[in-house]
Amino acid sequence: MTDQKIKSIAVFAPGRGFLRPYFEREFGEDITVRFFTEPDENEIATADYAVMVSSTDIYGKSCQPERFASPDWEHLESSFMEHTNREGISHVILRCPLVVATGMDGWPLDIARRITRGTYFHVEGLDGSLSVVHGCDIAAASHQLAQAHVSEKCFDICDGCNPTLHDFAEALAYRIGDRRIGVLKPLLGKLLYGKSFFRFVESMPVFSCDALIAECGFRPTSVTEYLRTHVYDENSL
Repeated sequence: MTDQKIKSIAVFAPGRGFLRPYFEREFGEDITVRFFTEPDENEIATADYAVMVSSTDIYGKSCQPERFASPDWEHLESSFMEHTNREGISHVILRCPLVVATGMDGWPLDIARRITRGTYFHVEGLDGSLSVVHGCDIAAASHQLAQAHVSEKCFDICDGCNPTLHDFAEALAYRIGDRRIGVLKPLLGKLLYGKSFFRFVESMPVFSCDALIAECGFRPTSVTEYLRTHVYDENSL
C-alpha cells in the first residue's frame, strides 16, 4: 500500500472499446485515463496504475455460445502482467463474464437484436443462470481498487445476482421498448436453436464477486434491475 496519489491509469480492455466512456466518466478530469484495446507497452509505462479488463473465459468454459469467438485470454493476461511488472506499475486484472453496456457486443447484443426483430424466444423448460456485469460496475470497481492501491491481484466481477437467461432477456426486452418475448415448446426450440445451444444453456458457468467485495467494499449493481429502472438521457450511459 502507498499513499501516492494516482494521476493516470492505463486500462487494457481487449475487444471492449465500448467501455472507454465508462472509465472516462468514472475517473473524471483529475485522473487521466489511457484506454487501449491492443497491447501497448508505452501506455502502461506512462501510467501510475494499470487495469486489465479480462474474461472469465480464461477458466476454460465460455459465458457465450460457441459461435462467439474468444481471444487467448491466458496469453493476454500473461503479457499484461509481464509489462506491468517490468515497469514496476501497480496493477489488477478484472475477469468479466457477459458485459452489458451501451455499445456492447457478443451474445448480449445478439439477444437484444433478436428481441428487436421479434426472432428471440423463450423455450419451455429451458433456462439457466448466467453471470453478467454492467460496464459502469467495471469502471467503478477499477476506481475503488486504484484508490485502495490494490496490486498484483485478479478478481472475478459480476452483478452478484446471476439472473436466469429468462429474466435477463426480459430485462433487455423491457429496455428495448418493453417488447414481448414469445415462448416455444421444447421440440420447436431445438429446431430453432439446436441441441448444442440447449446443452450450453443447461450448463452455463456462474461466478461470484465475493473476493472483490471483501477487498475494496465494491457494491455490485443488478444488471436486470439497472435495465428496468435506470433513466437514460443524453448524458447517460
